[in-house]
Amino acid sequence: MIVSNGMIKALELVEGSARSPYKDVAGLSTVGVGHLIMKKDVNLEKVLGSEVPSNFKLTDRQIEELLALDLVPYSNAVNKEVVVDLTQNEFDALVMFVFNVGVSAFKKSSLLKKVNAKATRKEISIEFMKWNKARVGGVLQPVQGLTNRREVERQIFNLGTPDQELYGKLNFRINDIRFVDTALNLYRGEV
Repeated sequence: MIVSNGMIKALELVEGSARSPYKDVAGLSTVGVGHLIMKKDVNLEKVLGSEVPSNFKLTDRQIEELLALDLVPYSNAVNKEVVVDLTQNEFDALVMFVFNVGVSAFKKSSLLKKVNAKATRKEISIEFMKWNKARVGGVLQPVQGLTNRREVERQIFNLGTPDQELYGKLNFRINDIRFVDTALNLYRGEV
């Protein structure tokens, strides 16, 4: 399977998009749509056509190209590691998740185990929501942006099912609810 255009739009919203490098919440150098800048960055070099300079700015087209390159290993991981049939929205939600947590973490995750075991949607939803923490100042702590992101992924995974259960039992602020709604509307092509 390949990701849908709706997934790309939702991912752009949850990740944001930046022409110039910046430090993310965990202090990692990032550019484009959630692209972590590596010491030897093959994808960024392909997009720039040269070694990565210390100071650069990406065009809209370069951001799109970089995201397309970045999505390949995450899509491949979902295609390889998930042994059950998926719907498009389930696949998209899992790729969004892997894009954020990484292939290695996904392979070891209880989320993958639950999906492959055909667990209930409620059990799978709980697994998504466990991944809302990041190291901030060396301490693992819940981050509201990750909670919002997991809610978007969880809802995309469950779209069109009776188990969608909007906003679960989480305590969302009104702005967070609007964020989740916007991401889902982008995914559905309604924005």
